[in-house]
Amino acid sequence: AASLAGAISFMSCGFFIAGAEYFTLINMLAFLPACLIFLNRLLDRPDFRSLGYGALVLAILAFCGHPTMLVSFIYSIIIMFISNQQHPTVEN
Repeated sequence: AASLAGAISFMSCGFFIAGAEYFTLINMLAFLPACLIFLNRLLDRPDFRSLGYGALVLAILAFCGHPTMLVSFIYSIIIMFISNQQHPTVEN
């Protein structure tokens, strides 16, 4: 229920509503959660399957959206990798 509420609030935010005329931006931002899920999976389990899923999502982002958003996604991915290397999660 919490993920559904988060997804509805993400898709109903002001940026989506105000930018509805820019359809390529909406297409790209719709794949942002998938990009973050597969990036998190790649950081947790670094194997070829996770890398393949992440590459597939990045390819979809590259072909369906606006180039500036893709560059900002890649910057955020690099920052996420660097921060994960400096502060790795501790397993209990």
